[in-house]
Amino acid sequence: LQAMENGNESLAVEFYARGAAEAQKSLDEKAFGVEANFWRAVNALEAGRRSGPFAAVVALSRAAKQLERAAHQDETFHFGGPVRVLGRVAHLKPMILGGSLDNAISFLRRARQIAPQNSTTLLYLAEALHADRQPREAKELLREIIQSPRDDDWVWEQARDKKNAQQLLEKWEI
Repeated sequence: LQAMENGNESLAVEFYARGAAEAQKSLDEKAFGVEANFWRAVNALEAGRRSGPFAAVVALSRAAKQLERAAHQDETFHFGGPVRVLGRVAHLKPMILGGSLDNAISFLRRARQIAPQNSTTLLYLAEALHADRQPREAKELLREIIQSPRDDDWVWEQARDKKNAQQLLEKWEI
């Protein structure tokens, strides 16, 4: 993510692809590890998304299965990561490919139960609620992110999420 934020998209794709390959090696060695399933899915999704629409669609199916497997193994891994990412995928995936705001909100509410203060989960939930025409709750979540105390386990992500929450709040208040 940091390579992408610094304007080096091709390096970001390379890093995500490498991350997916390393996670795949772990899966080959230990086919059912939550860590390998989760990180393989996340890295493959990000590499696919940055490589174009076709690559993104190809990555979706396999990644969703790995995320479901990871959630079944340990939905609490990485602060609710498997269900958080399943929610994000359900929100952003086109309906024709199985996307669903209802499923997204359900997954994200579950992720919030697991890690109530996780800023990324709150941001994704706010975006899904806003898309589902629930702006009041969405804005409350954005304010919660902005006002939240420092999370030593999530420093870089929290700073990014606070910035994004502020931008969305300003955009949605217009």
